[in-house]
Amino acid sequence: MRKTVRVAYSKSLEQRAPEVANFLKNIDLDNQAISAMTHAVVIEKQAPADVAKAWVDANSATVDKWLGL
Repeated sequence: MRKTVRVAYSKSLEQRAPEVANFLKNIDLDNQAISAMTHAVVIEKQAPADVAKAWVDANSATVDKWLGL
């Protein structure tokens, strides 16, 4: 069974910034990705921004899908 992490946001965001709410609604990270990023930051002491950039670079098709591209 695939476990995923979703992003929570205020319901009012849908009216205030629907594009942002839609993006956040589309984000779907599995527990393996979260664990790998956490390990890189906490154990390996990598900068969070560097870890995030590396993940985005390696998963650009996923990010494009979240953005509706």
